[in-house]
Amino acid sequence: MGTVFNLTINDRQVEAQEGMTILEAARSADIYIPTLCSHPLLKPLGACRLCVVEITDGGRSLMGASCTYPVAAGLDVKTDSPAVIEARKVLIELLLARTPKARIVQRLAQEYGVANSRLRVADPGELCILCGLCVRMCDEVVGANAINFVNRGTNREVVFHPEVSAEACVGCGVCTTLCPTECLEIEKPYGVVAAVDMGRKAAVAIDKYLGGAGAIGEELIEYENPSPRIGKVPGFADRPRSLEPCTLDAAPSGAAIGEAGRCLQCDLRLQLAAVKAPPEHYHAFNAENVRQTPEEAGVIQLLDGDKMVVAIRGVMNIRQELEREVAKNENARWFEWEADEMFTKRESELIQQYLQKYGKMPGGGMDELDDLF
Repeated sequence: MGTVFNLTINDRQVEAQEGMTILEAARSADIYIPTLCSHPLLKPLGACRLCVVEITDGGRSLMGASCTYPVAAGLDVKTDSPAVIEARKVLIELLLARTPKARIVQRLAQEYGVANSRLRVADPGELCILCGLCVRMCDEVVGANAINFVNRGTNREVVFHPEVSAEACVGCGVCTTLCPTECLEIEKPYGVVAAVDMGRKAAVAIDKYLGGAGAIGEELIEYENPSPRIGKVPGFADRPRSLEPCTLDAAPSGAAIGEAGRCLQCDLRLQLAAVKAPPEHYHAFNAENVRQTPEEAGVIQLLDGDKMVVAIRGVMNIRQELEREVAKNENARWFEWEADEMFTKRESELIQQYLQKYGKMPGGGMDELDDLF
């Protein structure tokens, strides 16, 4: 067992093993730091820089990427200081300019109050943020190296090498699972859902053929986690895929065995966790959750079932206002609040951000605009 270091993260004492990074130490203490290019199975890269934190080390203060900065005794780390927040806002603007339609980038923009990017959008349909997760996973874990970066600078992109990918790609789909912006997709019926569905249908048919009732929920063998390093399977991606359920009546046993082997290769995809999105701040809009709010001045936001804001309101008493709304508002399904004595100023800021992003008032109305000016 290695040396244990004590460091401070957001004024909390955290223990970390030697060799860990600040990001890993924060995650072990359930402290969220946004990142789009980090994964526990991969070597740190520091590509997206969103995990930037403020680090005080021996009296010296600096900004650094938490995914590459090693822990040490006595470090004092701030993950949400004003300087950190401002740096992340700039990075999010860069991401919005590159991938304006990426849902996780939009989530981050909403989290940090970035309404839009001041930079020019080169390609509105672009989804790749060049995080390198797919490239590194295919190389470091799968061992196929079928996907890689090409070119440099503004021309840099991720591609499947046409001269090697047909032979090297094992068709596991791990790259699509890790992609944080969903720019890599395996089209149906070649996706993992279709493969699982096909396997279940085949299992039901086989069980019935053997005299069973088609119940496949029983665990027949002890499950073992597959090795994440599945290695190269020559020609795997070129094997013809069966588009119909394989049953003993409809297909030779060899075809069924072949499809089973394909499913085992794809099983790695189900073992990997995707990139962690920002935590949700919304609460279900009900009397029990409203009772947990403070009787203080602040701002409340009400959201519909699709988590679109329908009302932003500064109030003298958060709990009392929410109790009135929960009794009469039929459209609201979620809510969030923040205590702020300057609630009228904060209300105007939030409404202005909403107007910049959507071009209309919360709930679609425009009659409240005069109240803002």
